[in-house]
Amino acid sequence: MSKEDDEKEKSSSLKIRRLINSRDKGSGQTSNVIAKLFRVILIELDITLDKFTILKSKWLNDPNNHIRNTRTAKSTASSNLVKDIIKDTMSIDVFLKMMSLLKVESISFSVSIKRKGHLRPTEHTVMIDDLPGYISTRKTSRHAAEKKEPEEKVKEDKAQPKNPNTTLDEKTAEFDLKVKEIIDSLNIKRK
Repeated sequence: MSKEDDEKEKSSSLKIRRLINSRDKGSGQTSNVIAKLFRVILIELDITLDKFTILKSKWLNDPNNHIRNTRTAKSTASSNLVKDIIKDTMSIDVFLKMMSLLKVESISFSVSIKRKGHLRPTEHTVMIDDLPGYISTRKTSRHAAEKKEPEEKVKEDKAQPKNPNTTLDEKTAEFDLKVKEIIDSLNIKRK
């Protein structure tokens, strides 16, 4: 390990200790909704440094996480996990990875929205019954996609021309369609 890598690891290790040991788990330091939600979950589950260390060790050795059983692979995965936690932003994929760290079996996302000109808010819920299976399937699918030959990727890109004049409504509709396709392909139950 280089001196620079050693310093980064010490810095990350110190940051994770500070975050986990703080009363608010760093929830006051981020404006990212998903990162804040994760840190509130850490508070409410009373995740201490000792509990975190045990959870991390179990997560690194869980075959569902597709981490090779080598010292280097586990060290890299551990470092990446810690970096994901201490960042002030968090994507939904990272959030789901953190839920697997916490041994969450199922998860429900609910959103209540109030639209301008409408009297009542509407509720929208997506349920993932088998979170470990969902994450494992996504990792396997992502890994298979990464192994595609470069020529195949180029052919796919050429087959779908991009329009720089696409409106926000069209982009939103495309996004909604992609999300629906993903949810349908994973057999996620909707409430």
